[in-house]
Amino acid sequence: MLKEFWEKHKILIEFSGFTAGLCALFLNISLPQDKDAKLALVNIQIFWLLLLTIGLTVIFFYFVKAMIAAEKRIEKQYDVPATWTMSLTVGLILLWIILNFWVYVLSIYPGEFGQFLSMTLPGIIYATLAALLIFVAKRKNRFTWFSQIIVDSFVVAVMITLAGVYIQQSILKYFYHYWFFLVLPASFLFFFALFIGLSIYRKRKLF
Repeated sequence: MLKEFWEKHKILIEFSGFTAGLCALFLNISLPQDKDAKLALVNIQIFWLLLLTIGLTVIFFYFVKAMIAAEKRIEKQYDVPATWTMSLTVGLILLWIILNFWVYVLSIYPGEFGQFLSMTLPGIIYATLAALLIFVAKRKNRFTWFSQIIVDSFVVAVMITLAGVYIQQSILKYFYHYWFFLVLPASFLFFFALFIGLSIYRKRKLF
C-alpha cells in the first residue's frame, strides 16, 4: 500500500517535504524588535506554514483513503471486519497532529487572535492564492482554457498589488487606495491579455 501511495502522490509528498524544510528554516529565526522587519518575517512564516498545512492535509486525506481501500480488500479477501478500524484511528491521529501543530504556531506569536490575523493577512492571502494555483493545476480537466487564464491572471494581479502595498507601507508609511482601484484591475487585464496572446501565439494551451 505504501509503495502504491508513494508512486501515486510522489509530487505532493515531495512538495510537502520541501515546504516543511522551509518552515523549519524560517521558524528558527527569532522575531526581531523592528516592527516592519517583524511583520515581514511573520508573513513569510505564515505563508509557508499555511502551504505546509494544506499539503499535509491533502496527503493525510489520500493516505486515510488508501487505508480504507486496503481495509476493504482485506475484509473481502479474509472475511474479517476490518473496515474503519485502522483508518479511523490513523485519521484521528493525523488530525490531532495538525491541530497541535497550529496550537504550537499560535503560541509563538503573543497577543490576541485578531492581532495575529491582522499581522499575517498578506501571508494568508498569498498562501490561499498559491493553493488555488496548485488546485487548478492538478484539476485541469475541471477547468476550461478560459477559466484557467482568468484564475492565473487574478492570482498574479493580487500578488503584485499586495507586494506593492506592502513595500509602500514599509517605505513611505502610508497606504494609497489606487493599488486596489487602479493597479489591481489594470494588472489583471494586462496579464489576462498577455496569457491569451501567448496561448494563441503558441497555438495551444498556455498552462
